[in-house]
Amino acid sequence: MNNMGAELIGKLDSDDGVADAARVSMAKQASNFTSEENAKLMRYLAGAKHWSPYGHQRDIFRVSIEDEDWLKFLENAQLAGFSFYRGIDENLERERYVYLSGSLWAWYENLGWLPREVREDIIFALGVKYPVASKIFWPQGVTPEHIRGGYASLANHLPVSILTAGVHYLTFRLKGPISLARQLVKHQVHLCWNEESRRYIIEPVEFYQPELRARAPKIKQGSKDELIDRHELYDEDVRLHYQECAMLYERLLEANVAPECARNVLPIGSVTNWVWTGSLTAWHRVCRQRMDGHAQKEAQFVAGQINDAIAELYPDTWQELWQQYEL
Repeated sequence: MNNMGAELIGKLDSDDGVADAARVSMAKQASNFTSEENAKLMRYLAGAKHWSPYGHQRDIFRVSIEDEDWLKFLENAQLAGFSFYRGIDENLERERYVYLSGSLWAWYENLGWLPREVREDIIFALGVKYPVASKIFWPQGVTPEHIRGGYASLANHLPVSILTAGVHYLTFRLKGPISLARQLVKHQVHLCWNEESRRYIIEPVEFYQPELRARAPKIKQGSKDELIDRHELYDEDVRLHYQECAMLYERLLEANVAPECARNVLPIGSVTNWVWTGSLTAWHRVCRQRMDGHAQKEAQFVAGQINDAIAELYPDTWQELWQQYEL
């Protein structure tokens, strides 16, 4: 399918990753700007509480914590930015611990609900990995001499398995028509999304040439695999319609109409780009629902690419997730 696809980019776990996620809205990357320009943007985002660019950076900490303190955290923290896996270390006299995965924004908003010694260990580790973001969030920082250690340590190396699939995250860069993006963005749980915006972008518009499939008689929102009769004539009508929309859009911009107003004349077949981060369990839910035969063909195509990329990266765990669902 033209102008559509999903590319695995791994992780945005750096200061530049924050800037990259934010600059998607302008169809730019952090590498197009100086370090100070990116830092200035990050300060603005934090001050205005634009949290989503800080939602793609996920780090796992192995936290030693008492039951009372853990319950306090669960009762008071905003848990939308966290996932966790809990267990008991048999080699350390049954020490209780939890693998806690959180986004940069989640750590910033909720560290106050963890014990001080845990909090200081986490702030110190994040300060090493994200020096710019950490200076914004925790300007006082934590110096090595104040670290008692052993209460929280980075555990991003935690083996990927069906038990830990909820704490491991991956990021994809996607491209497709706005109509497809509005379907997929409905998946929200343990996922983070940043998309380009024509409030900022005035470059020429790219359009998706749809397959003009026939309506399925027994599925009110679905389509057949076959194209309609004489589809070539309607294909040309679609191209002409896109051309007229693009010309009107350009004329409005030339007349000094604000981009945020001019964009309203563009059809939902306009192509958009976005970055999307989620846990393995969240991606499995996306693939399970959007690869289903009842899903729109375009959604099946993109979900299939996501599925294939993760299956290649984590074949055993991904197969287990599918087997678990089938049971």
